[in-house]
Amino acid sequence: MERTTLYRYSMKKTDKKPVNINDIMYEVPDIIDDVIDNTCTFTFCLDNIPDILINPDQLKTLLTEAVQNACEASDCTGEITLITRKSNNYVITEIINNGGLPSHDDSSYLSDYIKLSRPFYSTKSGHIGVGLSIIHQICLSSNGYARLTESDGKTILCIRFPIISEN
Repeated sequence: MERTTLYRYSMKKTDKKPVNINDIMYEVPDIIDDVIDNTCTFTFCLDNIPDILINPDQLKTLLTEAVQNACEASDCTGEITLITRKSNNYVITEIINNGGLPSHDDSSYLSDYIKLSRPFYSTKSGHIGVGLSIIHQICLSSNGYARLTESDGKTILCIRFPIISEN
């Protein structure tokens, strides 16, 4: 699917059902290998987590976009750590780029997630600028939240979704 079509799809109302992020997380590196030429290594730290309410196809799109961004940020040669854990009433997913930060003139660009998640804004030459927009839209449609930070030379995309209520 073309990236601009993916962006439009990320805003589409879809049927949601209980999904476990871990079920999709293991598929993502294989999907990335089919999309871009990379030598990234992947480390998994996946806790036993409860389900979230989301469209499974949109979750797969979100995770694929997030991991692809992490790979591309390290010139497709870095180490990517994929983490899931439960915190209070949320499932937290972190995609950590351990293989170097993206080159950019302004070191504070990570702090402006709103600007980065704006559709068709990219810091990378030759890129469309819809990856973080797709992530942001899917999070919004499923009561989720995404935040991009930097710590100890690592870029971290943290995504949070509410756990399905046990009422």
